[in-house]
Amino acid sequence: MVDDSVNEAGLREIPASEILNKIQKGEIIEYDHVIVRGDLDIKKLNLTFENGKYLVNSKIKINNSQITGVFLFEHTIFDRTISFDSTQFNGDVYFRGAQFNEEAHFNDANFSKNVYFSGSQFKGDANFFQSQLKGDAYLNGVTFCGDAIFRGSLFKRIADFQESHFNKDAYFRGAQFEGRVYFREAQFKGDAKFTRSRIDNIADFNAIFSNNLAFDGSRIYSMILSEAVFERNVTISLKSSDFVRLEVRWDPIRDKIIYDDITYLFLVKNFNYLGQFDDADDCYYKYRTDKRKMHLKGIIPKLFDYIAWIAYGYGVRPSNPLILSFGLFIISVVIFISGFGLQELPGSIMNAMYLSVLVLTSSPKTDPLTGLYNVWGMIERITGWLLMSCFLVVLAKRTLR
Repeated sequence: MVDDSVNEAGLREIPASEILNKIQKGEIIEYDHVIVRGDLDIKKLNLTFENGKYLVNSKIKINNSQITGVFLFEHTIFDRTISFDSTQFNGDVYFRGAQFNEEAHFNDANFSKNVYFSGSQFKGDANFFQSQLKGDAYLNGVTFCGDAIFRGSLFKRIADFQESHFNKDAYFRGAQFEGRVYFREAQFKGDAKFTRSRIDNIADFNAIFSNNLAFDGSRIYSMILSEAVFERNVTISLKSSDFVRLEVRWDPIRDKIIYDDITYLFLVKNFNYLGQFDDADDCYYKYRTDKRKMHLKGIIPKLFDYIAWIAYGYGVRPSNPLILSFGLFIISVVIFISGFGLQELPGSIMNAMYLSVLVLTSSPKTDPLTGLYNVWGMIERITGWLLMSCFLVVLAKRTLR
């Protein structure tokens, strides 16, 4: 019989072999405030091995404890709930290819070294609330059938979720990522909630999003969404978020961004910084259009906004004044040909076109208009000059940046 010792912190010490023996017998494993000495290696046991996986029937609960050695349970089926809440893993943790048939609890767990969950499957909820992963965290190719809960978790180094499947909601609210982050080719079928998260390194989010994506109140150094796929009816919320760099094209997210002044203006600045000037112009144009439709109140503000929209597309559409100028030219031609203001010239299309060009390019003293045609000539001349000024302003803005 083994006499369990007690360390200075008052934690009872037990050998890893004691836990392994209980797993071998299929007994319930339940410990609290203990230190497990040695490696927990499933390969040391003679368990049922089918289809390349070991079968563990025991319910495992080791909370508020320390595991000093390596935790090696690769290619293992956990048929019942497992719980390691508030437990510290001092060695590497291996769950590669594991299958969790019920809920798995790692809330407030502390992983001191690397964690490997690659290719594993969580059939119930995966609970990593406020867990600390201080080594590299490999959760690539993982299937989360239930909710994936990483609220308030800390990833000190690499966080690899490449090609993972989130079949329900993914909760990363308040999570902190200090190393590189990879979600490339991951699939989010439920909501992806990264509100109030912090990403201090480069984050690759070139994933497939089937539902809403939220980064409200987040602080992000650099995020890549240039190859991300957003399915129909997906919304993207960046309200009150703070980005240094966001690599994304405007077209895929054009109708998915939830309206917010700060978000739109940040995106415009970001696109200009990345040299994506067309994206910056399109983003600003939509921002002003949405603002007019949803938030602008009062007849006078709306009137001036409509003028800015029509005259030069809020400063980003140089084609607008050119189209309006051409329209003004055509209207003038029609007016002049209908009664022509030049008494000495016959009323032909060519003469009317000549007269319209003359009005636009000459001074009032040199044009030969008389009567009401002189009034229209003044209108054409003033409007034409204003439109030309709008065109030059937009052109200068696009040329100088």
